[in-house]
Amino acid sequence: MSIQEKFYEVCVNSADLGPSSNSSIPRRLSIQGNIDSESISSLSTSNDSISVGSLLLFNSYLHYDPLKWALKDLRFSRLLSVESSSVLYSTCYWKSFPASICKLPYLETIHVEGWIDKCIPNEIWIMKQLRHLDASLGIKLKPPVIVGHTLSNLKVLSFVQVDKETSILFQKSLFPNLRKLHLGKRHRIFIEHIIDESMASEILASLESLQNLQILKLSSFKFGQLLDLFPLSLKLTKITFVRCKFFSKHLMESLGKLANLRILKIRRCDTSWQLHFVADKFPQLEVFKMIGLIDIETWELETHAMPNLQHLAIEECKNLRNLPDELWSLVNLRTVELSEIRQDLKEKLMIKQSKMKEDGYSCKLIVN
Repeated sequence: MSIQEKFYEVCVNSADLGPSSNSSIPRRLSIQGNIDSESISSLSTSNDSISVGSLLLFNSYLHYDPLKWALKDLRFSRLLSVESSSVLYSTCYWKSFPASICKLPYLETIHVEGWIDKCIPNEIWIMKQLRHLDASLGIKLKPPVIVGHTLSNLKVLSFVQVDKETSILFQKSLFPNLRKLHLGKRHRIFIEHIIDESMASEILASLESLQNLQILKLSSFKFGQLLDLFPLSLKLTKITFVRCKFFSKHLMESLGKLANLRILKIRRCDTSWQLHFVADKFPQLEVFKMIGLIDIETWELETHAMPNLQHLAIEECKNLRNLPDELWSLVNLRTVELSEIRQDLKEKLMIKQSKMKEDGYSCKLIVN
């Protein structure tokens, strides 16, 4: 590395980006607040090349196209991150995704802490090197116009806003090496966007082509009476449900057949009043978390269900009246942690906690 190079530089106004005889080349460039694109375009070096590997933008609202200069001056960037600079808003709004970004030949990671309003341009499909595409509050992605284009190296895709074309994305094997996927509808205050049973079933069936998929997160899905919702060929190790609706036992039965599932999280979902795990299901499950399931009152656990469970966490399940007796017979169980539960259940568990200590039981029971 030459003496003119440095690892990190933070720019908070346009003057910081002005040309200077003493300026050096940052490996990571952080731009905070509203800096005009003309000032950014002034970045230059003697060989007309910028070696910025990571570009971090902190701006609550990108109302202009701040990256139209990227193709010219930052062509060696591998990471682009856009986040909010506001103390009031933790996420940012990006109206449109500049197509010029898709022409950066070395860009591997695109992260937006917020949402992109307009659909990602179809040029995204030429980015064979792209490994990580993530917008925390949603992106809209359409199938490629040109047949044969795929994102063959993409490992992480999140958070795709589901529409009628979403299942086509996966039916065509466009992501052969995808490992982590988040699908759903963006939740807005006072507005409920839910993916109906028919579309949910179609999308889950289309995931069969993702033979390398390991982590799946589903938001605002509604699950009905259909059996075998998840293709058994999937090698999923972790599934998270957020703000979903399922009132039938069939979803749990389908999940229980996934041979590689190790982590299951259910957060703020609408469910039936009873949770029922049948015998011999969830053979590899090690971690089970329930958060904010206010509808559940009872939990039944049949013998030999979840035989490898190690960690159980229950939070804000305020109507849950019991933990199944079979739970304490699980030989691999290490920790059970509960918080914000009914007072009568808490009192029962405090008695259970004292008895477990007296008996030298290896499982750690934590009641907050």
